[in-house]
Amino acid sequence: PKFRKVKMSSGTKHYEIPDIEHGFLGTIKSIFYIWFYSFPNIFFQVILFIADVISYHYISHRFENQVLAAFGLSLGWTSTFGTIIIYSLSSGISTLAGQAHGNRQYSLFRKIFKMGFWLVTIVVIVISLFLLVSAEILAFIGIDKDLAMKARPFLMANTMRLAGYGFLAFLRWFATSVGHFYVSGVISAASLLLHWGFTHIFVVIMDVGAVGT
Repeated sequence: PKFRKVKMSSGTKHYEIPDIEHGFLGTIKSIFYIWFYSFPNIFFQVILFIADVISYHYISHRFENQVLAAFGLSLGWTSTFGTIIIYSLSSGISTLAGQAHGNRQYSLFRKIFKMGFWLVTIVVIVISLFLLVSAEILAFIGIDKDLAMKARPFLMANTMRLAGYGFLAFLRWFATSVGHFYVSGVISAASLLLHWGFTHIFVVIMDVGAVGT
Protein backbone atom coordinates (compact mmCIF):
# COMPACT_ATOMS: atom_id res chain seq x y z
CA PRO A 1 0.00 0.00 0.00
CA LYS A 2 0.94 3.64 -0.30
CA PHE A 3 2.45 5.05 2.86
CA ARG A 4 2.29 8.45 4.46
CA LYS A 5 4.57 9.36 7.33
CA VAL A 6 2.96 10.55 10.53
CA LYS A 7 4.88 11.83 13.52
CA MET A 8 3.68 10.03 16.61
CA SER A 9 5.33 11.04 19.81
CA SER A 10 8.63 9.32 20.29
CA GLY A 11 11.03 12.16 19.59
CA THR A 12 11.72 12.40 15.89
CA LYS A 13 10.71 8.83 15.16
CA HIS A 14 8.14 8.38 12.43
CA TYR A 15 5.71 5.53 11.89
CA GLU A 16 4.37 4.75 8.47
CA ILE A 17 0.62 4.36 8.19
CA PRO A 18 -0.75 3.09 4.87
CA ASP A 19 -3.59 4.58 2.92
CA ILE A 20 -6.16 1.95 2.04
CA GLU A 21 -5.83 1.02 -1.63
CA HIS A 22 -8.63 -0.12 -3.90
CA GLY A 23 -8.57 -3.34 -5.82
CA PHE A 24 -7.75 -6.89 -4.83
CA LEU A 25 -3.98 -6.48 -4.48
CA GLY A 26 -4.31 -3.23 -2.51
CA THR A 27 -6.78 -4.89 -0.14
CA ILE A 28 -4.41 -7.82 0.45
CA LYS A 29 -1.53 -5.43 1.20
CA SER A 30 -3.63 -3.42 3.65
CA ILE A 31 -4.86 -6.58 5.40
CA PHE A 32 -1.26 -7.77 5.73
CA TYR A 33 -0.25 -4.44 7.28
CA ILE A 34 -3.08 -4.56 9.83
CA TRP A 35 -2.21 -8.18 10.67
CA PHE A 36 1.47 -7.26 11.11
CA TYR A 37 0.70 -4.75 13.84
CA SER A 38 -2.10 -6.81 15.41
CA PHE A 39 0.05 -9.92 15.77
CA PRO A 40 1.71 -8.92 19.09
CA ASN A 41 -1.70 -8.60 20.77
CA ILE A 42 -2.79 -11.95 19.34
CA PHE A 43 0.49 -13.51 20.43
CA PHE A 44 0.04 -12.16 23.97
CA GLN A 45 -3.36 -13.84 24.34
CA VAL A 46 -2.19 -17.13 22.80
CA ILE A 47 0.75 -17.20 25.22
CA LEU A 48 -1.67 -17.13 28.17
CA PHE A 49 -3.41 -20.26 26.91
CA ILE A 50 -0.10 -22.00 26.16
CA ALA A 51 0.97 -21.33 29.75
CA ASP A 52 -2.26 -22.93 30.95
CA VAL A 53 -1.61 -25.96 28.71
CA ILE A 54 1.83 -26.34 30.31
CA SER A 55 0.20 -26.34 33.75
CA TYR A 56 -2.39 -28.89 32.60
CA HIS A 57 0.40 -31.08 31.27
CA TYR A 58 2.27 -31.21 34.58
CA ILE A 59 -0.89 -31.78 36.63
CA SER A 60 -2.29 -34.49 34.35
CA HIS A 61 0.94 -36.49 34.46
CA ARG A 62 1.62 -36.24 38.19
CA PHE A 63 -1.72 -35.93 40.00
CA GLU A 64 -5.17 -37.49 40.04
CA ASN A 65 -7.99 -36.35 37.76
CA GLN A 66 -9.87 -34.58 40.55
CA VAL A 67 -6.91 -32.30 41.10
CA LEU A 68 -6.92 -31.54 37.38
CA ALA A 69 -10.65 -30.77 37.56
CA ALA A 70 -10.08 -28.46 40.53
CA PHE A 71 -7.34 -26.64 38.65
CA GLY A 72 -9.60 -26.21 35.62
CA LEU A 73 -12.42 -24.92 37.83
CA SER A 74 -10.16 -22.34 39.47
CA LEU A 75 -8.77 -21.27 36.12
CA GLY A 76 -12.19 -20.75 34.56
CA TRP A 77 -13.44 -18.86 37.63
CA THR A 78 -10.37 -16.60 37.68
CA SER A 79 -10.63 -15.91 33.95
CA THR A 80 -14.31 -15.00 34.21
CA PHE A 81 -14.08 -12.66 37.19
CA GLY A 82 -10.46 -11.57 36.92
CA THR A 83 -8.61 -11.82 33.64
CA ILE A 84 -11.44 -10.61 31.41
CA ILE A 85 -12.25 -7.65 33.67
CA ILE A 86 -8.62 -6.52 33.89
CA TYR A 87 -8.04 -7.00 30.17
CA SER A 88 -11.10 -4.91 29.28
CA LEU A 89 -10.19 -2.23 31.82
CA SER A 90 -6.61 -1.93 30.55
CA SER A 91 -7.84 -1.78 26.96
CA GLY A 92 -10.21 1.09 27.77
CA ILE A 93 -7.56 3.04 29.65
CA SER A 94 -5.06 2.61 26.81
CA THR A 95 -7.60 4.02 24.34
CA LEU A 96 -7.77 7.25 26.34
CA ALA A 97 -3.97 7.28 26.70
CA GLY A 98 -3.49 6.74 22.97
CA GLN A 99 -5.76 9.66 22.14
CA ALA A 100 -3.91 11.95 24.55
CA HIS A 101 -0.55 10.78 23.24
CA GLY A 102 -1.56 11.17 19.59
CA ASN A 103 -2.73 14.74 20.29
CA ARG A 104 0.59 15.47 22.07
CA GLN A 105 -1.19 16.14 25.35
CA TYR A 106 1.64 14.57 27.31
CA SER A 107 0.59 16.01 30.65
CA LEU A 108 -2.83 14.40 30.25
CA PHE A 109 -1.13 11.18 29.13
CA ARG A 110 0.92 11.05 32.34
CA LYS A 111 -2.19 11.66 34.44
CA ILE A 112 -4.07 8.88 32.65
CA PHE A 113 -1.13 6.54 33.22
CA LYS A 114 -1.00 7.31 36.96
CA MET A 115 -4.77 7.10 37.45
CA GLY A 116 -4.90 3.93 35.36
CA PHE A 117 -2.14 2.33 37.41
CA TRP A 118 -3.95 2.99 40.68
CA LEU A 119 -7.28 1.89 39.22
CA VAL A 120 -5.79 -1.43 38.06
CA THR A 121 -4.16 -1.84 41.49
CA ILE A 122 -7.49 -1.35 43.28
CA VAL A 123 -9.31 -3.73 40.91
CA VAL A 124 -6.61 -6.41 41.36
CA ILE A 125 -6.89 -6.13 45.16
CA VAL A 126 -10.70 -6.36 45.11
CA ILE A 127 -10.72 -9.37 42.76
CA SER A 128 -7.96 -11.06 44.79
CA LEU A 129 -10.07 -10.73 47.96
CA PHE A 130 -12.98 -12.18 46.01
CA LEU A 131 -10.84 -15.17 44.96
CA LEU A 132 -9.89 -15.87 48.56
CA VAL A 133 -13.54 -16.65 49.39
CA SER A 134 -14.47 -18.11 46.00
CA ALA A 135 -14.26 -21.73 47.19
CA GLU A 136 -17.16 -21.09 49.57
CA ILE A 137 -19.07 -19.24 46.83
CA LEU A 138 -18.59 -22.14 44.40
CA ALA A 139 -19.88 -24.61 47.00
CA PHE A 140 -22.84 -22.31 47.75
CA ILE A 141 -23.94 -22.08 44.10
CA GLY A 142 -24.00 -25.86 43.73
CA ILE A 143 -20.50 -26.96 42.73
CA ASP A 144 -19.46 -30.20 44.42
CA LYS A 145 -18.11 -29.19 47.83
CA ASP A 146 -15.08 -31.48 47.72
CA LEU A 147 -14.15 -30.17 44.28
CA ALA A 148 -14.60 -26.58 45.42
CA MET A 149 -12.37 -27.16 48.46
CA LYS A 150 -9.71 -28.77 46.26
CA ALA A 151 -9.84 -25.67 44.07
CA ARG A 152 -9.16 -23.39 47.06
CA PRO A 153 -5.31 -23.58 46.91
CA PHE A 154 -5.38 -22.82 43.19
CA LEU A 155 -7.74 -19.88 43.71
CA MET A 156 -5.47 -18.46 46.40
CA ALA A 157 -2.40 -18.90 44.19
CA ASN A 158 -4.26 -17.23 41.34
CA THR A 159 -4.21 -13.95 43.27
CA MET A 160 -0.50 -13.68 42.49
CA ARG A 161 -1.10 -14.77 38.91
CA LEU A 162 -3.81 -12.13 38.60
CA ALA A 163 -1.56 -9.37 39.95
CA GLY A 164 1.17 -10.24 37.47
CA TYR A 165 -1.27 -10.41 34.59
CA GLY A 166 -2.96 -7.16 35.59
CA PHE A 167 0.16 -5.03 35.54
CA LEU A 168 1.58 -6.80 32.48
CA ALA A 169 -1.63 -6.19 30.52
CA PHE A 170 -1.73 -2.58 31.69
CA LEU A 171 1.85 -1.85 30.64
CA ARG A 172 1.42 -3.77 27.40
CA TRP A 173 -1.58 -1.71 26.37
CA PHE A 174 0.26 1.50 27.16
CA ALA A 175 3.26 0.41 25.11
CA THR A 176 0.91 -0.32 22.20
CA SER A 177 -0.83 3.03 22.56
CA VAL A 178 2.45 4.88 21.92
CA GLY A 179 3.46 2.74 18.96
CA HIS A 180 5.71 0.11 20.58
CA PHE A 181 3.75 -2.80 19.17
CA TYR A 182 6.27 -5.60 19.60
CA VAL A 183 7.23 -4.94 23.22
CA SER A 184 4.31 -7.09 24.39
CA GLY A 185 5.38 -9.95 22.13
CA VAL A 186 8.89 -10.03 23.58
CA ILE A 187 7.59 -9.83 27.16
CA SER A 188 5.05 -12.58 26.49
CA ALA A 189 7.66 -14.94 25.06
CA ALA A 190 9.95 -14.32 28.05
CA SER A 191 7.09 -14.88 30.52
CA LEU A 192 6.20 -18.20 28.86
CA LEU A 193 9.74 -19.48 29.26
CA LEU A 194 9.79 -18.35 32.89
CA HIS A 195 6.44 -20.03 33.52
CA TRP A 196 7.68 -23.34 32.12
CA GLY A 197 10.95 -23.10 34.07
CA PHE A 198 9.39 -22.25 37.44
CA THR A 199 6.62 -24.83 37.00
CA HIS A 200 9.25 -27.52 36.44
CA ILE A 201 11.25 -26.35 39.45
CA PHE A 202 8.27 -26.15 41.82
CA VAL A 203 6.48 -29.33 40.73
CA VAL A 204 9.27 -31.70 39.73
CA ILE A 205 12.38 -30.57 41.64
CA MET A 206 10.93 -29.01 44.82
CA ASP A 207 7.80 -31.21 44.81
CA VAL A 208 5.53 -28.52 46.28
CA GLY A 209 2.45 -30.12 44.75
CA ALA A 210 -0.02 -29.14 42.03
CA VAL A 211 -0.28 -25.59 43.34
CA GLY A 212 3.27 -25.07 42.04
CA THR A 213 1.84 -24.80 38.56
